[in-house]
Amino acid sequence: MEDKINLVRGPINKIFVYGTLKEGFRLHHLIKPFIVEKEKAYIKGSLYDTPYGYPVVFEGKDKVYGEVYTVKNTEEILNILDEVEGVPKGAYIRKIITVYTLTGIKKAYAYIGNPEYPPFSKEKLTYIPSGRWK
Repeated sequence: MEDKINLVRGPINKIFVYGTLKEGFRLHHLIKPFIVEKEKAYIKGSLYDTPYGYPVVFEGKDKVYGEVYTVKNTEEILNILDEVEGVPKGAYIRKIITVYTLTGIKKAYAYIGNPEYPPFSKEKLTYIPSGRWK
């Protein structure tokens, strides 16, 4: 059976989160006012816990579980999240990724760790084989 991709018309208005931005976690309040719809989802990657109180995903083949939000005012929330996620410092890279949900395959923004960022060196991180942070 072939996967169906939901075609995106216009700009992407979905954001995949897997850590502190998820519902019930400490930074969810930042994204909550922008959420129009929420779905459980997963992406392909490798999930690690950091000693800093948040996780990081790198490119990989595991399933990493989280939530995908359809958002309003996409540019505004992305600007906020770019700062929070340390994009200007080189910590995370905002990428458009493939997200898998019960309603199909979608494209969304996600923050993927920059493996060249010194605080994300592998000896400081703990691999999470389950793909679920907390």
